[in-house]
Amino acid sequence: TAARPSFTPLVSRVYGFELTVSDGRLEATTSIDIVVDSPFNSVPRASLAVAPAALAGSAVTLDGGRSADPDGGALLYRWVQTGGVPVTSTSARVARFSFVPPVAGLYRFRLFVDDGRDRSTPQEVTVNAAAPATPGGSGSTGGTPAAAGGGGGGGCALGEGGGALEPSVLLAALLAWLLALRCRRPA
Repeated sequence: TAARPSFTPLVSRVYGFELTVSDGRLEATTSIDIVVDSPFNSVPRASLAVAPAALAGSAVTLDGGRSADPDGGALLYRWVQTGGVPVTSTSARVARFSFVPPVAGLYRFRLFVDDGRDRSTPQEVTVNAAAPATPGGSGSTGGTPAAAGGGGGGGCALGEGGGALEPSVLLAALLAWLLALRCRRPA
C-alpha cells in the first residue's frame, strides 16, 4: 500500500512484481521483472531471433542462440509452449527449438536460459503458421475451385486424392455452384 515500495534482495535472481493502482472507481494493473545480479554471478539474458515464416505441417525452428551469460558460463535452455495447439519436440532443451505446427494458427513460446545459478527473464515469441496452399484445378488460383472462379471450362475435382476439404472451401464451392445454377435459368 506504499506509494514508494522497496525491498532488499537476498540472492541473485529475477524478481517479479505486480502493481495495482485504484482511485476507488477504476483500477489498473501492471507487472515488472527486476534482475538482481550478485557480485559472484550475473543473471543470464535470453535473446530470440525474429520468428520465421511458418506453414502448417512444415518444420519451424526458433533460434535462441543469441542468449548469453555475462560471466561467460555455459547455458541451459528451456522452451515452454504457452499458446496454440500443443506440439511435441525433442529440442526443448537446446538453443534451436524445432516443431511442426499441425494446423494453421498462432503458436506462442517462452525461452528461459539458466547458467546453473540463475534463470533469465523469459523472452516470448509468437509464430503465425499459415495454411499451406492447396493445389488448384484448371482456372483456379490459391486453391480456389475453378467453379468458384466462374471459369475453367471443364469440371472441377474437389478433394483430389480422397483428401478432406475444410468447411469454408466446401461452402465456397456450394455457393459458386448455386450462383451458376441461378445464372443459367431462363428469364
